[in-house]
Amino acid sequence: MRTKLSILITVAVMSVLVLAACGGAAPETESSESGEVVTMYVGPELVECTGEGPQTCMMIKDSPDGEYQYFYDQIDGFTYEEGYEYELKVQVSPVDNPPAGGSSLQYTLVEEVSKTPVFVEGESDLVTMYIAPELVDCTGVAPQTCMLVKYNPGEEYTYFYGQIEGFTFEPGFNYELKVAVSDVENPPADGSSLQYTLVEEVSKTPADATVSTMPATDAQGGAELTGTIWALSTYAGADGTMATVLPTTEVTAVFGEDGTLSGNSGCNNYNTSYTVDGNNISVNEMIAATMMMCPEPIMQQETAFLADLTAAATYEIAGDTLTLFDANGNPVAVFTAQQPAPLTGIEWVVTGYNNGKQAVVSVINGTTITAVFSEDGMVSGNASCNTYNAPYEVDGSNITIGVGMTTMMACPGDGVMEQETAYLAAITTAATYSIQGDTLELRTADGALAVSYVAKEPSDLAAISWLVISYNNGREAAVSPILGTELTLEFEDDGNITGSAGCNRYFGPYTSSGETIQIGPLATTRALCPEPAGVMEQEQEFLAALQSAATYTIQNDKLDMRTAEGSIAVIAIPNTPLPAEVQALVENATFNNLAGGGMAPVTLSNGIYQEAIPDSAASMNTSLLDKAAFGQIDGQPAAAVTLATNNGGSGTYIDLAVVTFADGAATNVATIMLGDRVQVNSVEISESGIIVVDMVEAGEGDPLCCPTQHVINLYALQDGELVEVSSTAG
Repeated sequence: MRTKLSILITVAVMSVLVLAACGGAAPETESSESGEVVTMYVGPELVECTGEGPQTCMMIKDSPDGEYQYFYDQIDGFTYEEGYEYELKVQVSPVDNPPAGGSSLQYTLVEEVSKTPVFVEGESDLVTMYIAPELVDCTGVAPQTCMLVKYNPGEEYTYFYGQIEGFTFEPGFNYELKVAVSDVENPPADGSSLQYTLVEEVSKTPADATVSTMPATDAQGGAELTGTIWALSTYAGADGTMATVLPTTEVTAVFGEDGTLSGNSGCNNYNTSYTVDGNNISVNEMIAATMMMCPEPIMQQETAFLADLTAAATYEIAGDTLTLFDANGNPVAVFTAQQPAPLTGIEWVVTGYNNGKQAVVSVINGTTITAVFSEDGMVSGNASCNTYNAPYEVDGSNITIGVGMTTMMACPGDGVMEQETAYLAAITTAATYSIQGDTLELRTADGALAVSYVAKEPSDLAAISWLVISYNNGREAAVSPILGTELTLEFEDDGNITGSAGCNRYFGPYTSSGETIQIGPLATTRALCPEPAGVMEQEQEFLAALQSAATYTIQNDKLDMRTAEGSIAVIAIPNTPLPAEVQALVENATFNNLAGGGMAPVTLSNGIYQEAIPDSAASMNTSLLDKAAFGQIDGQPAAAVTLATNNGGSGTYIDLAVVTFADGAATNVATIMLGDRVQVNSVEISESGIIVVDMVEAGEGDPLCCPTQHVINLYALQDGELVEVSSTAG
């Protein structure tokens, strides 16, 4: 798709038209009364040359596939601009009595046939890109909006996850662009290795409404094909027989009015495109999807479903049921319509926003912007660095959002603070809103897109066993559990809560509705634990904090319970950090560069490695610890795990390792030592791929055996290495 631009500069003097001393005629000539008219092709750069003295010359050739050569003269009437290739018609006339050292020929522009932009700086590639008229939802490192592009008119559109510098996208238009593509030196870990720069906007034409995907309904006024969340009920398996969707999964499809098709295929999110003509339907075989791993039955279902989508040839809607049929008329997928998400009570994640420069842009990789519209007329969330809240009013589909208040943190990262300012300004321009499926759009009074969101899948409070990482001690302080103790939460489906309070088990009722919760009264077993010091006092403080909770939210797999006044009651994370299939792979993986193992590769067997030390009764032991997390790093499924290694001495070295997964195998891609005999409380992977480690290390004056300094360290995967990006003392 790309043609590498190169200019072959030769020192040969042109045999035609260049020096007065050289005679001859160009291959392409026309006769005129005052001389010959020739075709000349002019290169995009001036070069240094030497005629009567040092000067700059244009580079010309006499045919498109010829080699450029120096041109020492001027062309009357022609204004040269670097960065463009020209095709010219030029009249060549003899000069009577030329001055000494001057040319015996005169060159006069007859016609500038073409002027084509060329980007040559940094040996860039120049490509032609065709841009579709609508942005679509897509998933890169995180959910975002993408342009749809192709490089030839006859190709299918594909997702474009980057940005084109200098280009302002306006929905509703098809574009043809000339774009320079150059390499980025030392790109960030989650950034593109290519930079795209607009050279020329060749054309901008209104989208042809006749080729747009139009909404379709059945004759009885059932659900529409477009804008509806369709939940799969049955599908054609590998053997062609219809199977029921697994009870633990939800498979969805949303057909957008812009020709996009997206949803969840049971394990992964997917995106593609489709077209309809009457009741005929065609789904693009190029389906982009995330790369999560799930148990084999789910993966088999997912593979069959995606194949069924691309096999669809016709469709039928009867009431709230959508059926896709293959070319032989056999059903391949049957869906039931779901109601669209409500505006309030949903956590909305930004996929695109107007940057105030007449362009809708994606959220910077590694950042997340959210919004929650509450029933009391306030919208709040994270603006990518600071949290915010602002008043809003709704009247039908009209919406007004006021100027908000934010916290006052300053965050590092190129463009993060500018993004936050632009987003907060964009929401105040909203005049209308619409919800299609799980997508929310805010638009200005003139119909321009202000902000687009996608609904975040809510977490189930009762589906997770929770590990407490912080609780209110009743003295206006949120504290971590005492070293050597574990506080847990388990919300049962029958309305009871149980768990460990550090020494005793506790149990009692709870009720929840929306984001409100009430816990207690709680009862406990009656054991007495003398150690560690303070464990019984902690137990009473924790149970009191738990019963003070009035509201809760689950964001980024973190349970945040708060009092009626908004103070922290209890903060918890999942107590089962790794899925079973991931745990099994990690327990038998090979790890490199472990601090206590002499940096040699160590292969675990069921989570343990042991090797005798030569000429010693001692042995080296490495074991996988239970502090781990599973998520996405650099856009792919990954686990962050901790390991302890003892090489026969007094030290026990704790390492943090990142493991990725492909083709049923686990690969250790980076490792960093956390310290000698540190206590790891928890490990998390944020939505941006940052690893958060809550631990206790030796402080000033502490012996290595007995650390007391509580710290929270952040680690990032950069250029294949784990790097500590910040450390905060608790």
